Order: sequence, then structure tokens, then C-alpha cells
Amino acid sequence: MTWNYTRAVMMLWIGDGDTYVFPNLAQTCFVKGQDGDIHLNYRGANVVTFHPDGTFTLNSGDKTETTLSRLRKFGPLDIFSKNERWILSSQEGEFEFFDGIRVDYWGKVEAETEDDDDRYATEMTVDNQIGKMYL
Repeated sequence: MTWNYTRAVMMLWIGDGDTYVFPNLAQTCFVKGQDGDIHLNYRGANVVTFHPDGTFTLNSGDKTETTLSRLRKFGPLDIFSKNERWILSSQEGEFEFFDGIRVDYWGKVEAETEDDDDRYATEMTVDNQIGKMYL
């Protein structure tokens, strides 16, 4: 079964309402965030954030194989390692993973980047994402 916002909310109900600790996944839990967000926390890092609008924000945490396996298990797209880089794969194609990438269930990407501490976002589809990461 694929993970989504509704399923994450149900896990919080099973827990204490604010957290759910996975008994069979070391140092992994769901944590209720602000604005209705639910974070999948692994070793103190929110590696997957489930947003009420159905999108996901992905982060690498400490960038270990276990973090990669959590992203694969709970994230909306396939992620694999290639030449020491993480690659996201969907029906639309492959693109390089970066912290803070926001993805919807169908492969549309909203890329958040930093330029001299000014944050901005641009929407793009997966197939035109490479080469347009930074405006």
C-alpha cells in the first residue's frame, strides 16, 4: 500500500495523536507538525513531510542507506543511488534529488532553491526539470 497524507493521519490516531513510533523501524516515527503537516522523522531529521494538499517534501537527513530506504518506503517516487548521487524516478523520467524538493503523487515537482538566502519556488514537470533547477 502506498503512503499518503490520509494514511499518515491514521497512524497518528493509532499513536498518541501527535506521534506514532514504528515498532519495527529503528529511530523512525511520525510527528504531527504545524499547519497539518505530518513528518516522517528518522534519527532527528524529517525525511518525508506529508502535506494536507497531497504533496510531499523530501530531505536526505544524514544521507545514509537507511535514510534512502525510508524515502523509498514512505515517499511517492522511486529513489535510487547512482554514482554517489540520489536520483528520483517517475513515469515522467529521472531527475537528481535535492533537499527540500516538493513532489506530488503524480510526479510534478515544485523545486525550492536558495540564492543568496532568498528563497523562491518554481513549478515544473519532471520531464523539463533537469537544467531548470536554478533560474
